[in-house]
Amino acid sequence: MRIYIYNNNFSEQSVRQMETIITFLECDKIFVDKKWENNLKDYSLVEYMDFQEFVNISGEKGIVYFNIIDGYHLKQYKNNNVKLIFRPRGIIPEESYYKNKNIFKKFVLNFIESKVMKYTDFFIFLSENQKKHYLMKYPKLQKNMDNSTILPNVKITSNNFSDLSRGDSKLKIVYSGGFSKWQNIDLVFKVVSKIIFENKACEFTVLTFDENFKKAKELADLYNITDNLCLKYVTPKGLDEELSYYDIGIIIRDNNIINVAASPFKIIDYISNGLAVIVTENIEDQIKKIINQDYFFSLNYRDGDITFSEEQLSNFVVSMTDGKNKLYILDNYKSYVSEIEKINLEGIFNIE
Repeated sequence: MRIYIYNNNFSEQSVRQMETIITFLECDKIFVDKKWENNLKDYSLVEYMDFQEFVNISGEKGIVYFNIIDGYHLKQYKNNNVKLIFRPRGIIPEESYYKNKNIFKKFVLNFIESKVMKYTDFFIFLSENQKKHYLMKYPKLQKNMDNSTILPNVKITSNNFSDLSRGDSKLKIVYSGGFSKWQNIDLVFKVVSKIIFENKACEFTVLTFDENFKKAKELADLYNITDNLCLKYVTPKGLDEELSYYDIGIIIRDNNIINVAASPFKIIDYISNGLAVIVTENIEDQIKKIINQDYFFSLNYRDGDITFSEEQLSNFVVSMTDGKNKLYILDNYKSYVSEIEKINLEGIFNIE
């Protein structure tokens, strides 16, 4: 069975989505558009071909896609020899409404999504919560969604971590990401300020785009942690090496369905580089599957604010100072990834 990954979004996030799928599909060859050649050149099983050329090839074929707009377009190719495989990057109608509050656009996107769910032959969900969301939304399509598997966002780390020693004993906390509303950057600074109050030697680094530096400095001034703040922009290729220098990563998400049904790459970025994590309880279930409970701390998110035991948080961060548990966290992550089963689409579709 020939597999084509259909994706015309060439962003860094899309590259990572592609890499996860390519790593865990069990097949001899995977075809992608020729425009991906510079991004996926390290994968020997990838071949480059125009989509229409692929469609015209005889025999059994599968098309993997990531968003409902592409899925709606691709349903015209569905037949007995062409299977459609949906890997939802997110829940698009809800995300659109969250950002724009346009009810008509949400209605249109819901219509498109319903058609895509109906015509899809197999689903590769990000998480159990994402699958539950779709089952609740489209209960009449449960039979369709029984043809599915769960593949969280993961990556195979390239860092060999041969030297984890540092020349100082400072506690190093990092936030890596943007400053969009749903990323709750103000609450990130609030939590970190509590940690710094108890640990004056703490260094807080924010890895973000240059245009966010002004906002970061304003928040640092507001929470009186200017002397502890370091701002950097790191290219995606340099992110793993940079993150390996820190002890703890932080990510705060509110309780809306968009976050509950997601599988944030940021969690994987932190853990795959040996960082302990501070997270909100709504994504705690995902963390528990990856690392031991000793290596993460949960915050309670309620009504736009967070609550936690400052004493327990202080004890947690002290236990992670100077990378004390990096090797254990890395071992947890490697064990987690090793247990993820590859997806054999030929077996799923009973193709001999």
